[in-house]
Amino acid sequence: MLSLLEVPFLLLDALSVFALFAILAWTLYHIPILLAGLTAKEEQPQPPRSYPKLSVIIPVKDEGDRLRRLLEALFAADYPREKLEVIVVDGSGDGAGEAIARELAASSPVPIKVLRELNPRGKPAALNAALACAAGEVVAVFDADSVPERDALLRAVSRFSDPSVAAVQGSTEALNSSESIVARVASKEEKAWFQVLLRGRRRLNLFTPLTGSCQFLRADVLRALGGWPSRLAEDLELSLELFKRGYRVEYAPDAVSRQEVPKTLRSLLVQRSRWYRGYMEAALKYSAQVLLKGRRGVDAAVLSSGPYLMALCFLSVVAWLLSLIVPHQNSFSAPLTAVVALNVASLLSVSLALSLSEKPFRLRNLAWIPFIYLYWFTLTAVSFFSLLEILTARPRVWRRTPK
Repeated sequence: MLSLLEVPFLLLDALSVFALFAILAWTLYHIPILLAGLTAKEEQPQPPRSYPKLSVIIPVKDEGDRLRRLLEALFAADYPREKLEVIVVDGSGDGAGEAIARELAASSPVPIKVLRELNPRGKPAALNAALACAAGEVVAVFDADSVPERDALLRAVSRFSDPSVAAVQGSTEALNSSESIVARVASKEEKAWFQVLLRGRRRLNLFTPLTGSCQFLRADVLRALGGWPSRLAEDLELSLELFKRGYRVEYAPDAVSRQEVPKTLRSLLVQRSRWYRGYMEAALKYSAQVLLKGRRGVDAAVLSSGPYLMALCFLSVVAWLLSLIVPHQNSFSAPLTAVVALNVASLLSVSLALSLSEKPFRLRNLAWIPFIYLYWFTLTAVSFFSLLEILTARPRVWRRTPK
């Protein structure tokens, strides 16, 4: 007869077996995507057939200096001035963003509309307030810490020449990778996401998610959907809603914007706890609806479910450590060890892909692999606690990443 002490370990043993197959399936699923992304060739951008009116929305909260930098970059953009407008939504406590926007508006070559949020309710609410007064046929969103390249708007808008495209996601790169170890590793993760995983998904004609900044959408389609959903991962949920209704999101790797990545552990934890809970909630809401829509639907479900697998990885490592510290008779030690080994091998493949994607390649890039492992384990722990927030019905709060 089992003792009460053995029951938790039996549950962990069962979890380890499930985790073994789940992580193995996840790894095998992503190998073709990684290879497709690593071997993708650069494309020659095509000029747009027309220049639709473009409304650029910038949500701002306590980011006055960054807003000035972004506005100056937009003023220098290679896009017809008469076809461009900027809408700044300022939720700052001191109104600094509004003041800077109005100051630049006085001499700006581009019309600037300024909205002030007296009671900020998160990014989705700010975006929807701007959408209500946007005059553009296409709506773009840039976070205040962004710096788009001169041709980013042109290259993104050129994708709308295809009438089946309802939204375009540009590529972002880190501005501040040298500021700290956290920023350096986060910048490598961002590069892997945009330059490998999204490129691979695009090449294999899989699901493309919107990622919050440097995104472009047809205004009429966006309004028909009711704007941005008031959720923690509003960008992903909007992508899934577009896909569910038969619209297409295109990835434009040549439409590049630089932005800041978290440079402190606190900033990273705030950002990822919001992202991972938002992704988990989106997976719960949409996976059953998109799974039957072909391989792109399967990919949409796999992508949005990613934080669940990360939480499972964290639990598996904890179970393995417990089995070492408190041995027990009914232990599936082999599956537990295999899970940890698979975690190590999977992460090693990603780390090598990151190192190989650095141009030019240097052997010293391999020295970052231990930091990537520590970074990954931290993110799996964040995923696990985000899952606990959902299970315990903690209030949903949209927290801006401190930068």
